[in-house]
Amino acid sequence: MVVPQKTLHGWFAASVETFPDEPALVVDGACLTYAELDAASREAARHLRGPGGRPPRVGLLASRSVAAYAAYLGTLRIGGTVVPLNATNPVERNRLIAETAGLDVVVTDGLQDTRFAEESGVPVVPLGHQQLRVPAASAGTPAEDPAVGLDDVAYVLFTSGSTGRPKGVPIRHHNVDAFLRYNIARYDVGPGCRLSQTFDLTFDPSVFDMFVAWGAGATLVVPSLEELLEPVRFVTGQRITHWYSVPAIAAVAGRTGSLAAGSMPGLRWSLFAGEQLTLTQAADWARAAPESTVENLYGPTELTVTVSAFRLPRERAGWPATSNGTVPIGQIHPHLEHRISSGDELQVRGPQRFTGYLDPADDRGRFVHPGPAQEPPSEDAWYRTGDRVGLEDGSLVHLGRLDNQVKVLGKRVELEEIESALLAHTDFAEVVVVAVPGPSGDLELAAVYVGPPTDGVELHSRLSGRLPAHMIPKYSVRQGRLPLTVTGKVDRQACMELAVRHRAPQETGEAVAQSTAEIAPDAALLAIVRQCLSVPDFGMDSNFYAYGGDSLIAVRVVNQARALGIAMTLRDLLIHQTVRGVISSPTVTVTPTGPDAGDPAEAVGSTPFALLDAADRALLPEDLQDALPASALQVGMVYLCELSQDALLYHVMDGWEVCARYDEAAFRAALVELVHRHPALRTSFAFDGFSTPVQLVQERAELPLSIDRCASAEEADALVKDWCDNRIDMPIDWRSASLARCHVVVRPESFRVVLAAHHAILDGWSFSRLAVELMTLYSIGLGMPDAEPSPVPSAVQHDFIVAEQKALRSETAERHWLGQADVAPLLFDGPVPGSGHLSGAQERHDFDVDTALVAGLSGVARMLGVSVKSLAVAAHAQALGAWTGRERDIVTGVVYNTRPESVGSDVATGLFLNTLPMRFARLDTTWAGLARIAADAEREGAQHRAYPQAKIVERLGRPAFDVTFNFMNFHAYQELGRLAAVPTRDWWRRGKPSSSFHVNLEIRGDSGQVRIGFDPEAVPRGSVESYAGALQEALAALVANPSSPATVAVPAGRGI
Repeated sequence: MVVPQKTLHGWFAASVETFPDEPALVVDGACLTYAELDAASREAARHLRGPGGRPPRVGLLASRSVAAYAAYLGTLRIGGTVVPLNATNPVERNRLIAETAGLDVVVTDGLQDTRFAEESGVPVVPLGHQQLRVPAASAGTPAEDPAVGLDDVAYVLFTSGSTGRPKGVPIRHHNVDAFLRYNIARYDVGPGCRLSQTFDLTFDPSVFDMFVAWGAGATLVVPSLEELLEPVRFVTGQRITHWYSVPAIAAVAGRTGSLAAGSMPGLRWSLFAGEQLTLTQAADWARAAPESTVENLYGPTELTVTVSAFRLPRERAGWPATSNGTVPIGQIHPHLEHRISSGDELQVRGPQRFTGYLDPADDRGRFVHPGPAQEPPSEDAWYRTGDRVGLEDGSLVHLGRLDNQVKVLGKRVELEEIESALLAHTDFAEVVVVAVPGPSGDLELAAVYVGPPTDGVELHSRLSGRLPAHMIPKYSVRQGRLPLTVTGKVDRQACMELAVRHRAPQETGEAVAQSTAEIAPDAALLAIVRQCLSVPDFGMDSNFYAYGGDSLIAVRVVNQARALGIAMTLRDLLIHQTVRGVISSPTVTVTPTGPDAGDPAEAVGSTPFALLDAADRALLPEDLQDALPASALQVGMVYLCELSQDALLYHVMDGWEVCARYDEAAFRAALVELVHRHPALRTSFAFDGFSTPVQLVQERAELPLSIDRCASAEEADALVKDWCDNRIDMPIDWRSASLARCHVVVRPESFRVVLAAHHAILDGWSFSRLAVELMTLYSIGLGMPDAEPSPVPSAVQHDFIVAEQKALRSETAERHWLGQADVAPLLFDGPVPGSGHLSGAQERHDFDVDTALVAGLSGVARMLGVSVKSLAVAAHAQALGAWTGRERDIVTGVVYNTRPESVGSDVATGLFLNTLPMRFARLDTTWAGLARIAADAEREGAQHRAYPQAKIVERLGRPAFDVTFNFMNFHAYQELGRLAAVPTRDWWRRGKPSSSFHVNLEIRGDSGQVRIGFDPEAVPRGSVESYAGALQEALAALVANPSSPATVAVPAGRGI
């Protein structure tokens, strides 16, 4: 049967009609069915109509989000053309693309830099989750969509151009139709299949991911950046059946040792394209995915994604031995024609061949015409790929290029485009750019030039506004003249040899580890980054991503740093982006790794019971695993609880719903294992009889579990509220572990979980780790393990107490915090309500932080090179100034993460927080300036963050501050999305602090909330609402224009 040709949206629409309730898209914590994604795309289309009803050309400047995919489909359904744009491109490059493509509108899902659109006069449409919410009733009545022709352009992708500017490749619906009907059948795709999307939307293999999935009723699963860096975990956690990526991802996974044999048993297909796949890379991946068929795919953008494939036999003995050690590109697809020219160039024609570039001038030399040349090229014209191929054992093997095009991390680069930029924007008289193998085998770019001396930093500064980071040469080689061939042309081969000889010596990761083992952590990390980037003059404050760093290189940096005891994460590198920023981050810990490293006293301190003196140890009861002094914060919390007799004070509760049936035996077993793994859940306190308050870690403890059962969601809500308000089994007996409780409300097909504990044993991050681990252990108990819990380090609590005791002896730390706090109080002239007694009342005022604002904060943070927390604190400080009428010396308490410098402390549970003063001496600067003041203050304070707040209060004779601020990003909860056997949703947190005025800004994925807790006897509600209005205005103004003066209108009703 002949299947009628379809447009790109037509393939998706057919699946909507046939499989409306099948999952279509999993991205950013959301899972949409075909019907839901169709409704979201229809809503997106409403915002995208072109002028006069003409199908628009839509620039898609969006991240991995529901909005991005909805806008892509929405554009196609109204006959528009999708033009994906890369948010990391320089403004000038995106402006050039916008003008060349003739964009009618640019879509964003947050605060990407849209100056290029404004300069080009192109309207910008922000699309977030709020804009894509449509009434359920409208989902079943689709609006009438215009007719779309097979010859219409579906999308335009821009590639590097040899003329010095990017060139547009328009792909028509009939091109993609031919591609899809062959590939969907080849890879046996249908409902139940789960396809990865590792490619950016500006990279044409993304079309395979999306529409091979959506054309067959399968599920597209989009990894986050962190997941993309751990492919094995992503494949197994998300039950991927079809993997598709550039070989570089497999290569990095192999180098980092994560491709364990049999680690991806459920993977059926493993596809690679974008650059040469070596036989070694393929072998490493095949061992990890023994049931998977491995294929190497090939094709330029102009021929619609891929045109050939080579399938490796399951048995390694049957693999080919090619002349260059790469996997063949195989046979050209049967519906296409090909030939090999006398110069070994592969030429292809057929229904997947595009009809010519956006600018016809780019067609010159790219086609071979059977007859007289035509414009546009006729259907029987051959496209010249520029790729040199050979036939080996009947299969095509890619042998290189005939021109000066190279692939850098799978991305096409025309060296002439870089040379044009260098000649236009530097003082070079002559220049040749060459690609040479880097230390890890990946290609890197070097510039061989004639002209005045320059270095990598200057080269980068000249080009960063014009070329993407991967197109900027890593280093330069200065010559008196360029080498020439006997015919008088520039000798590129000789230039390559010069570049290799002149490259600064690059140590291997092992050599770097040896050479940096004895030096300071910042110098060690700097050496690692320089080696991984191949940029010898990279500085402490150079931007990692601006100098060509990417997700693959980031993996190398993090792994080498961890081997040296620098316990950093990919998130640290993403947020801080400089060596100084990473090393200064409170979340990055450093532990000496040599055999004699560390303070001997601190090493002894990690031994159980070692932090208590002999007299106290003699008084300890039996059946203890450990005992150590209580921290100052723990003692203060317990003291206030006893003073107030408030049963709910400092009691924190986390709750969520599990969308699966409840298995009591498995859940109880998971709780038992959770308590066994985490000492904090077996901790109690003793305040009498010892020389210091002591925390006692029992060998065994029971975490009480209570259960309610009901039928409806409404009943479940009521039962959860009743338990939290009235039945939580309070007051707590400090002498008896566990100081945590768990309650479950069971419905026939789901259940609610509430995990409650006193703040004295757990901080907020620990709560989120326990929630994730409880669900992980539960899934293991059900016999459906989706992940393994991380090992729990044993010495972190000891290290924290040692750090606190050391800080108490530090005169530098004392001077720092007194300098921050010793100004007139902000709100209260006398004793701060709540510092000596509590009224018992605690009310809240909340407001939501929408998707656009969260994305905006992230975008501004990236632009300024600061954390989102620094932006939030800056907005809070300005709001406090407007609210209180004070222009100088604004002091607020800021919650610091005080996890110690211990390997594995990021997964340890306990109380690792401290609230310390942050002083803004002045507010009369820009929003960017205020954010940098906050960032600098936090960096300076981080080294003294273990100093107890109580000691500051003692020295001042009064509280150090009367307002507190806490920024929380609950990204740990996003790990729950990996547990397919126990899907969760609707998580929440509640608790009661002691502060009279406390502000929490919580980020939850792509949205957030501000929660303001206050004592109404100290701060009237109307006044709190005035502050809230000022904070909302400050956040919005900061995002809208970071370089504008940091001001907000004086709120009405301010004052205490």
